[in-house]
Amino acid sequence: MGKMTHLLDENISGNDLIKIYNAQASEQNKFFNIINTIRQQRFKVDMAVVLILR
Repeated sequence: MGKMTHLLDENISGNDLIKIYNAQASEQNKFFNIINTIRQQRFKVDMAVVLILR
């Protein structure tokens, strides 16, 4: 979660720079990669809990 919060803060504070350098697609890819990583980690945790509680 810290990575996502940091990336969001970076993007909000540097929004004008992202627009100037036309880096929106790159920043969007970074965000989606972090979201995907968080989703995968959450899935692993949920599966581990299921196995432990069986």
